Amino acid sequence: MLGNSYYALYRVDCSDGTYEMIKCTTSVRNTLPPKGEYNALLKIVGEVIEPSAYEEFCHSFSLDGIRRLIRNHIQDFGGDFRRRFGEEYRWVNARVLFDETLAPDEVVLCFREIEQEKQQQMEERRVLEGALELAHHNETAKQAFFSSMSHDMRTPLNAIVGLSELAAGYNDTTRLKDALRKINNASRQLLSLINDILDMSRMEQGKMMLNNHEFDLKACLEECLESFRFQAYTQKRVLDVKLELQDTRLLGDPNRITQILNNLLSNAFKFTPEGGTIRLHVTQIDKGDFARYKIVVADTGIGMSADFLPHLFEPYSREMRFSARQSIGTGLGMSITKNLVSQMKGELQVESTQGKGTTFTLVLSLPVVSNPADTAAPSLAREEYSLQGRHILLAEDNKVNMEITTELLQMNGVEVTQAWTGREAVDAFAASVPFQFDAILLDMQMPEMDGCEAARHIRALSRPDAPVIPIIAVTANAFAEDIAATAAAGMNAHVSKPIDFRLLCRTLGRLTGSTDAPAQSAPPPA
Repeated sequence: MLGNSYYALYRVDCSDGTYEMIKCTTSVRNTLPPKGEYNALLKIVGEVIEPSAYEEFCHSFSLDGIRRLIRNHIQDFGGDFRRRFGEEYRWVNARVLFDETLAPDEVVLCFREIEQEKQQQMEERRVLEGALELAHHNETAKQAFFSSMSHDMRTPLNAIVGLSELAAGYNDTTRLKDALRKINNASRQLLSLINDILDMSRMEQGKMMLNNHEFDLKACLEECLESFRFQAYTQKRVLDVKLELQDTRLLGDPNRITQILNNLLSNAFKFTPEGGTIRLHVTQIDKGDFARYKIVVADTGIGMSADFLPHLFEPYSREMRFSARQSIGTGLGMSITKNLVSQMKGELQVESTQGKGTTFTLVLSLPVVSNPADTAAPSLAREEYSLQGRHILLAEDNKVNMEITTELLQMNGVEVTQAWTGREAVDAFAASVPFQFDAILLDMQMPEMDGCEAARHIRALSRPDAPVIPIIAVTANAFAEDIAATAAAGMNAHVSKPIDFRLLCRTLGRLTGSTDAPAQSAPPPA
């Protein structure tokens, strides 16, 4: 049985210091007699063992060493070393096997080649060492990130707190409006930081998912560009847009495509000085069942150094070289963008020259919808709605959020009935006249009954408007699984907090059919 596993076997008699050859290699058989002095065997073995292991081998497998094993009743002892076979060294395992009940002064010395096993073990070790080194690197990077993040989050918070206190004492309308504008900008900066951190957390947990469905690429691009056109005007930059599209009805995740474009365009605006140019050119480069689109975002900004460019897509990385412009952000945006592009099976390349600008080239392949559900559907980005005269049931347990949402709705001619818990919302709807309410806005996390449970109760009521009344989730839970949960509970739409009031108006108008009158001027997003 041992002969099937070991290429060499020797019986060693420790009482007289001799060996008996049972099985061995051809070279050893031509050198040693079948029986002889054990020290002669050790000498021959020593000639093929790797020099660095010879001394330890002789100490462990000498007669004195084997006798110590017998005295200590150690029945299986051995180790690994490299042995020369011809012109190369390969790993070998040597063992001393002993059974005092059968032969109290005799052991079996055996050798087995383990090159393949050892290489696999060493590869696994290298992988583990690499993973450990990467973990240490990421831990160091994270510590630097948290230090930067603390600063970056406190900066807009300081602006919000300080400007709020100043605004309370302003009697001058112009100064008050300026303070409110700066508070709004700081709030959006803080929201962007939070969104990046949450997205990175989802990426690390493998929970960042795509929500693919039919959408219009041109409408998606136009909606994304709406805010950047205004930003270019106010910041005195040139935004050059060219859209060359044939197929626009596609299957994909428009929210994630918008997120990618937002990250690329935001960076371009951030690092392009006044008077500079940001260019967005989108070209369809292939037709068929899967259309390919090349999206180029280029700027004439400060560019990136050659040293930093290879680290651009690494998490938490930010170029901290000297510049007239302070670097703001988590250092996660490009890593998130790269991850999203990879999930979409796309390609993202970057070229940058310090002092001349940066060009990102994104190539995406998306399935074309051969029979669009509604090819004449207008872009929601350009459509306006009137909510004048609508009656909405609003469920919200936070006093400040209730006050803000109620006032914004009332400014647009909406009658609001308030409910402070999910249970109150269900009771208020059940007590109302059928079709008294045009829509219901539900917060998700409320006492007594959460938003999803409240929606299920409302849908289950035996009244004609229960199955059809639009129910919209207004919540800080903004991930794909949260949206799926609201849909499963019977809700028609999902609007994330902080509320983009223009989006809320469009959603309410679309669900209530309020498109026949001009929309009132909505205030900035709340």
